[in-house]
Amino acid sequence: MSEVTSGQFDGALVADHVAVRPSLRWTEVLREPLVVLTPPGTTEYSLEDLARNMPYIRYRAQVPLARQIDTEIARLSVAPRQLLSVNTMTAVIGCVQAGLGFAVIPCLTMQDRITAPLNWFPFGAPPIDRRLGVVQRLNSGRTEVLASLIAALGECGRPRDDND
Repeated sequence: MSEVTSGQFDGALVADHVAVRPSLRWTEVLREPLVVLTPPGTTEYSLEDLARNMPYIRYRAQVPLARQIDTEIARLSVAPRQLLSVNTMTAVIGCVQAGLGFAVIPCLTMQDRITAPLNWFPFGAPPIDRRLGVVQRLNSGRTEVLASLIAALGECGRPRDDND
């Protein structure tokens, strides 16, 4: 967001609109559900069972998504048994594929990856979404271009039907 504020960028895709400066506008383009991803053979576990019996593989803590997930996990009746922190979503999924533990990830992260042997279920009660949006300056000279980008990104998040 600082690059948008300074004029280096015309817009940026950012998660949630936490602490958006008054000179900026944030427009939601996509909501993606968060899911609990589990290794093969863990189909009948609840999130509490997983936390009690299996290491929790988490995405690095310095991003809003990790804080959002940590907040919900803190509400469980049991703390995760063990934490393993990695720096990429690819590494998170790879660790789950290797049977090292469970993870909470955005559902879209599973697209285009070989996750067929993995199990997943919605995260949170009620299920929690991550919101993505475009942030731009209020006085941007690229309003039309950014409006087209926002529309295109919104289409990416629209559920497809059989006619698409």
